[in-house]
Amino acid sequence: SNKRYEYYVKIKKGLKMLKEKIQQKTQLLNEVYDKAKPTKNTIKLEIEKDHHKYTISIMKEEKTSANSGDNIEYKLSKQKASNDFESHNSSVTSMQTLELINTIENLKDKYKRLSQLKEKNDEKLMIAKQKIENLKSKNGAELIEELGIITKNKKQNAQELLDK
Repeated sequence: SNKRYEYYVKIKKGLKMLKEKIQQKTQLLNEVYDKAKPTKNTIKLEIEKDHHKYTISIMKEEKTSANSGDNIEYKLSKQKASNDFESHNSSVTSMQTLELINTIENLKDKYKRLSQLKEKNDEKLMIAKQKIENLKSKNGAELIEELGIITKNKKQNAQELLDK
């Protein structure tokens, strides 16, 4: 029962750590998205081709060199909708951003699995507490008899495992 409680504490710490990591990564992703919002110099077009949505960002770049005058150059960049933002004014490239999204998904998945483990462990803790309460309410003779049966069953289980 003590080991079960230690396990409970470890799971709780793990969940807290994962939650913090998810928050940090999500915050980073939000910063990326914020930086990537279209500026007044960007025109965004969305097109669908072969069941893929593409966002085309056209960035107007004003060139002011002596010979070109006020020439505006258009830069085209094609990106899938899942990657639907411009990273030109962000230090994070789209590849890194996709990795970040995957990392967040993986962390959320780990968090979900650990939460399920915690639920199972909590159930077992409750059962263990209940057994202790039941044992406390029994008298000495019943207790010795029950412990004898438990020990016998454990020996039998161990023997069955060895026989396999």
